[in-house]
Amino acid sequence: MTNQFAVIDIGSSSIRLAIAQSKSEGGFSVIESLQKPIALGKNTFVQGSINKSNIEECVQILKGFCKVLGEYHVPQESIRVVATSAVREASNKEALIDRVYIATGLQIYPIDEAEITRLTYLALRQTLARGKNLLGENADIVVTEIGGGSTELLHLIGGKVSFAQTFPIGSIKLFEMVEDVKSSTTKIRNLLEKNIGRTITQIKQSVDFKETTQLMIMGGDARFAARNIIEDWNPENIAKIQISSLSKLVDEIFTLNVDEIVKRYRISYTEAETVGPALLFYLCLARAAKSKQIMAAACTMRDGMLIEFAEGGAWSPELTEQIVNSALEIGKKYEFDEAHARHVAELSSKIFLALSNEHRLDSRHGFLLYLAGILHEIGNFVSNRSHHKHSMYLISSSEIFGLGRRDHLLVGIIARYHRRASPKISHEGYILLNRDERILVSKLAAILRVADALDRSHSQRIQEIKCIVDDNKFVIYVNDIDDIALEQLGLKQKANMFEDVYGLNVLLRKAPTVKS
Repeated sequence: MTNQFAVIDIGSSSIRLAIAQSKSEGGFSVIESLQKPIALGKNTFVQGSINKSNIEECVQILKGFCKVLGEYHVPQESIRVVATSAVREASNKEALIDRVYIATGLQIYPIDEAEITRLTYLALRQTLARGKNLLGENADIVVTEIGGGSTELLHLIGGKVSFAQTFPIGSIKLFEMVEDVKSSTTKIRNLLEKNIGRTITQIKQSVDFKETTQLMIMGGDARFAARNIIEDWNPENIAKIQISSLSKLVDEIFTLNVDEIVKRYRISYTEAETVGPALLFYLCLARAAKSKQIMAAACTMRDGMLIEFAEGGAWSPELTEQIVNSALEIGKKYEFDEAHARHVAELSSKIFLALSNEHRLDSRHGFLLYLAGILHEIGNFVSNRSHHKHSMYLISSSEIFGLGRRDHLLVGIIARYHRRASPKISHEGYILLNRDERILVSKLAAILRVADALDRSHSQRIQEIKCIVDDNKFVIYVNDIDDIALEQLGLKQKANMFEDVYGLNVLLRKAPTVKS
C-alpha cells in the first residue's frame, strides 16, 4: 500500500499540485510541488463562463500532472482535486468538470467559501504554533489572503476564531477593472484604492482593530512580498515586513507595465497582472488598521488540504471546537437559552451513539446533529410561534465558521424539524435535498426531538442517561429523579417521528436502584 497522496488546486490564475508522503512517526512531508499558470479567472469574472480553449488547456495541464502522479505511484483514491471561485462561479462549470473526468479520470470538487476558510485555518494553525514566540501567547491576529476572485479573512484571538468571512474582491477582478483604462498610473491607482476602500470599510465594521492587533497575509502574493523585501527569507518562518518597505515595493510595481514586471521579478504573465492590485490591497488594509508592520506566512489552502487528507478527512478536535464556538456566538446573538441548548446538544450526542447500529451514520453526521441541538431554538428571537421555522431561516442566513454550504443547509433543516410536522417534500429547504440527505435529516431530527423532550422543563434535570435497544423498544434510563412525568409527557408528544424512522417505541424509565 502506497503512503503517498496528492492534492490539486484549480485556482483563478494557476493550477497547483502538491504530492506528500506520510511519515512513520506521523505527519507528512511534501515531496513534489508543481504550478502551471492558466487564466480561468479572467474568463469567469469577465464573461461568466470558461472558454473552450481554456478548458482544453486545463485538461492538458492535468494530464501532465497525472503523468507525474503516476511516476510517484500515487493511486487515484489518494488524489483530491478542488476548484475555487473561477470554476465554482462559471456558468459552464459542469462542462469543465465532465471534460476533465473523461480525459483524466480526475473528479473535480468545487469548494465553497466556508470550506476554503476551514482549510485555510488548518494550514494556519501549524504556522501560528511555530510562530508563537514571534506573535505572543494570546495574540490578536487578523489573517487575510486575496485570491483572484475573492478575499478570505480570519480574525483569531488567542487561537480562537472570532470572525471569518469571504469578501467578493479579488486581484483579478481589480485588474480587470482598470485593464482598459487609458489614464495615468496615479489615477489608475486611485481608482483601485477607492474600490479597495469599500471592502475595507466592511471589514472594519466586523473587526475591531486595536493597537495590539497584528495583521498577517498569506498565499502567493504574500510570499512574493516576503521574497522581494527580506533577503534570504526562509519560507518556514513568518516574515516580518515593515509597511514602509511594502509601500516602496508597491510603488515600484506600479511604475512598471506587465511585461516589465515579468522580466524584473521572474514571475508568470498571469501573476504579473495581479501582483500589484493584490499588494495594494494589503497595503491599504495595513494603513486602515494603523499597522506599522505586517506578517507574511508561506502556508496555503493546499497545506490545509494535505493536513485534512493525512488525518483521514476527519475534523480535528481543535477544528470542531472552533465550529462549536462559532455556533454558540450565533446563539448568543439571538439571545438563546444557552444552558438548554448545550444540554440538548449533549443529550442528542449520547442518543446518537447509543443508536449507532440503527442509523449507521458517521461521526461527522453526529456533529451536525450537535450543532442543530445548539441552534434549534434561536428562532424564538423572532417569535415563539413557529419558532422552528424561524430557527431554520436564522441558521441559513448566518455563517458558521468552517461549515460548508451543504452541511450548513442540513443543520438548519435538522433544527427546523425539532418540533411540529415531520418532513414533507413540499417544505422549503427540504425540497432541495437528495434522497440520502432527506433520510439523514429524518434520522437526526428524530433524535433531536427526543433529546429536546428530555429537557422540556429547560432546567437540565436529567443529566445522566443510559440508552438500551431492547427488541422493538428504545429505553432511556435516568438516575436520581423521582418524578419524570413531565419528560414522559414530552416524549409522548414528540416521539412519533422517532418511532416512524427507527421502528422503536421510546420509553423513559427511572434506573433501577442497586441494592447494597
